[in-house]
Amino acid sequence: MSWTIVYIAGKYGERFAKVKPFTIASTQMNNQAHSHELSTLPEPRQIDEIIAGAQTTLAEAKGFAQVITLARVMNTLREALDPFMDEIVKLQNTRLGFQTDREKGYPKEIVRDCCIDLVIAGGQLTGNEMTIIGGNAYLNKEFFTRKLREFPGLSNLEMKLFVPRMDKENPGTSLVPARASWVMNGRFEEITFFASDKGDERIPVRVNAGQGPDAIQGKADRKLKYRVYRRLLRQENSFVSPLIASEDGPDEPANRGASQPAEVASNYQQLMDEIEACQTLEHAYAVKKRINQAASKKQISNDDAQDLQRMATAKRWDIDRESKKARRTQNAPV
Repeated sequence: MSWTIVYIAGKYGERFAKVKPFTIASTQMNNQAHSHELSTLPEPRQIDEIIAGAQTTLAEAKGFAQVITLARVMNTLREALDPFMDEIVKLQNTRLGFQTDREKGYPKEIVRDCCIDLVIAGGQLTGNEMTIIGGNAYLNKEFFTRKLREFPGLSNLEMKLFVPRMDKENPGTSLVPARASWVMNGRFEEITFFASDKGDERIPVRVNAGQGPDAIQGKADRKLKYRVYRRLLRQENSFVSPLIASEDGPDEPANRGASQPAEVASNYQQLMDEIEACQTLEHAYAVKKRINQAASKKQISNDDAQDLQRMATAKRWDIDRESKKARRTQNAPV
C-alpha cells in the first residue's frame, strides 16, 4: 500500500503523520491519526515524498477537494522547509540555484513560499528554473525545457520560431510567429501561432530598450514551450498548478546588468523595421549591406549585426518563395 505524508491539524497542534493517500474521508480528525504523530520534522528525503505524493493527489482531486488539498500541502511544506531555509536562501542569485530581481535577494519567508510554488509545479530549486520577481515566483525557460524533455509519452518535439515583426499598434511589442509539433503516445499533434483572417495568434513579446533579437527569441522560446507544456498537462488530465495556470507570467526576469546605449538600441530598431518593410530581393540585399556598415561603424553590436543578418536572410527567403509561388500561379494552365 502506498503512503503519503500530509498535514494533520488537530487540537494538539500541527504535526506530520503518515496517512493513506488524501481523500475527504481519510482526513477526518480522529484519535487514530494522532497516534501516528512524528516527534521530529521530516528529513529532506521525506520532503521529496511529500511533494511526489501531493502532485499525484492534486491530479486526482477536483473542485473544492483540490483547494483543500493544495492548502494542506502548502502548510505541510512550510513546516517542512523552515529548518532548511538558512541553506536554501544561499541559492539566491547563483548560477546553480535561482535568480531574483534584488541584488541581496529576499527574506526567508518569501523565498520559502516561492520555493513551494515552484516544487508544487514540479520544479527544482537548482538549474535556474525559477526567478523571484516582486516577491513572486516566475518559471524560467529552463523549467519548461526540462519538463518537456521528461514528459511521459512525448517524442519528436519540434519547435520553430519565425522572424519577429514589430506590432504597429503596440509600440515596444514584437509579434513572433511560431509552430510546434510532437508525437504524444504515437499520436501526431501540432500547434501554430500565426496571423490569419481569423485573428492574430502570434506570440507577443515586450521589447525593452537595448534588447536585440536574441532576447526577443529567448522570450518567445519560453512562451512557446510554456504553451506546449500547459496543453500537454490539460490533455493528460494532469494537475495544472496555479503558477502554470496563470497565463504567460511576466515577459522576462529582471535584468540587473547594464543595457545597451539608447542610440545603439535605436539603430537596431530602425534596421529591424527596414527588414520588415522589405518587399523585393534588391531591398533585402541593400539592408544586409547597411547592417554590415552599421556594425563596422559601431552603430550596432556585432551580436546584433549577426542576428539582423539572419533576419534579413530569412526575409529574403520569404520574398523569394512568394515570388516563385506567384510565377507558378501565373504560368498555371487555365
